[in-house]
Amino acid sequence: MRNDADTAGQADAGAPSRMLLPVPGLGLSRSWDVGAVRFHPAGTASQMISSAVGSESGFGPNWYQEVVKDKAGELDNWAVAEVAVPAIAQAIPLVERAVALL
Repeated sequence: MRNDADTAGQADAGAPSRMLLPVPGLGLSRSWDVGAVRFHPAGTASQMISSAVGSESGFGPNWYQEVVKDKAGELDNWAVAEVAVPAIAQAIPLVERAVALL
């Protein structure tokens, strides 16, 4: 018998996920769109992640929430690239091509 967690994972396997990737050395004063990639200035990642997670505590155990919060703070050190793709393997080359166009 399958539970909702089993079927939810399968249903989402090919669905795009919103990802933020750090882009060290990129200086921006505002967000820029380059194709399917949106670049955001340094200092914006933690706010974006907080907005995505919301104020609910139901996105994981407390230790996981703390890891997310800490890593979000680290991402604030750099500009970030926002993409919506099914896997990180697709995100990295997409961001690399977009950076080359800047």
